[in-house]
Amino acid sequence: MKSLVFPLIIFFLYYPLDNYSQDKKNKHSSHLKSSSQEKIKTKELFNNYPQQFIHGKRTKKSDPLTIIYKNNNEQRKRLDILNKENFSEDYLTGWTRQNWTDNDWGNDSKYIPTYDGTNYNIEEVWQIWNGSAWINSERETETHDGNGNWLEWFHYIWNGTAWEENDRETQSYDANGNWVEWIDYDLSGNVWVNSDRKTQSYDANGNWVEWFEYYPWTGTAWENYNREIQSYDANGNWVEWIDYNWPGTTWENNEKETQSYDANGNWVEWIDYNWTGTVWENYEKETQSYDANGNWIEWIDYYPWTGAAWENYKRETQSYDANDNGIEWISQEWNASEWINVTRFVYTYSSTTDISEISEPIISYGLSNNYPNPFNPSTTIEFKIAILGFVSLKAYDILGNEIATLVNEIKQSGKYKVTLDARNLSSGVYFYKLQTNSFVQTKKMLLMK
Repeated sequence: MKSLVFPLIIFFLYYPLDNYSQDKKNKHSSHLKSSSQEKIKTKELFNNYPQQFIHGKRTKKSDPLTIIYKNNNEQRKRLDILNKENFSEDYLTGWTRQNWTDNDWGNDSKYIPTYDGTNYNIEEVWQIWNGSAWINSERETETHDGNGNWLEWFHYIWNGTAWEENDRETQSYDANGNWVEWIDYDLSGNVWVNSDRKTQSYDANGNWVEWFEYYPWTGTAWENYNREIQSYDANGNWVEWIDYNWPGTTWENNEKETQSYDANGNWVEWIDYNWTGTVWENYEKETQSYDANGNWIEWIDYYPWTGAAWENYKRETQSYDANDNGIEWISQEWNASEWINVTRFVYTYSSTTDISEISEPIISYGLSNNYPNPFNPSTTIEFKIAILGFVSLKAYDILGNEIATLVNEIKQSGKYKVTLDARNLSSGVYFYKLQTNSFVQTKKMLLMK
């Protein structure tokens, strides 16, 4: 049994953390491509989570809710801490938003979810208040296979008297549960017409190695649009990723990233390159160093490349107590001659979380619903790990602030359970997220005191 503690942030100077995560340890875990789905399922409740909880640009097309920071014109929907592919809203029967007007709360919008017998979300309805009654606005439905993978998704708009179909998506999987094809359809009259298609292939270890996007549909065939490939070292760490564009006749280089690691498997250098038309040119570089316990202690971002050398851009440092809990985090920016302090977090700790292993053969990953839920003051979370690898299980508040690190280490294949003690937290909605090199899932829990 292992005891962990979770931090309470007691002091900070507010400053936008841009696109960099405070958790640098896993920042460059992979170009994770766990799903191709493009379902726009982030309504207003989920739209404004802090960007710093996205672990780096390497998630570029891992999920439809991923955001790409470097080029604003490439911005996609945000992942944040919510992976809607695996996001469960079990036990949530709905929410109502109200605004404070004329010294009273007035209705604004409402959300109503529906679940099947296995707690998979199969319908979501959004309503708005017209001053005297709730009026339908939007609706989404979803079907799943026996393993809980979504197969078909529909989006509807309320026309005043009935629901009208607006968007449709389908997704298929291989024998290992990896998605292999995703298709988006547009409605033309009463007929669904192909709009966008993505496919993905994997190596023998289950790592994605090639991804294609086809767009548009000409009416008889798909046209090439985008391609990505990724390669790995002997330990399964990604070492090179390349993005290609299709100008019409052949694939052309667009962007490349490389990453190197120390003897312990920690990433130590990441470089982003742009294609000039003839050669790869440096664009951005990041480095990270660690203490003897494997905790990251310094991260530096270098940008731009002058043609002869890297220029300093941003820097972050973190210090730890005897239990390897982070106690101080500082961000700095380079002003052409020295590092200037920008933001500082100081942490204190209380409460413990117990982790125990359950003896059971495991062949797949999984994150169970916490129980009890709602809970007070503690709840248990069970999860399954298919193969040996680094595992992160963290809890977040409704604003995306990390409030507990439950697991942050290499785990053997097996089933585990964690008890979260929330005596020092206030009532409200919280999220917990399990992440490995090939699996990401987030679920919701409700603390009621």
